[in-house]
Amino acid sequence: MPSDRLRDAYRLLVEAVDALDAAAGADADDADLLSSLPMAEGVVRRLDRCTVAVTAELERRGAFVERGYKNADS
Repeated sequence: MPSDRLRDAYRLLVEAVDALDAAAGADADDADLLSSLPMAEGVVRRLDRCTVAVTAELERRGAFVERGYKNADS
């Protein structure tokens, strides 16, 4: 079961993505749509870095091996 901190972080992330999606909706002008692209790409890159960091930490701790995985890719 995730901690309160993790649940709160997830809730805020979903709210932020929903807000970005709404701001770049069909009624947005071209400038806002163009601006939303690097913003969204920046968020994706930060999430990718987070995923890599968490995976690396779990691998260092041996959490995957403890659960029967031969490596993190499994």
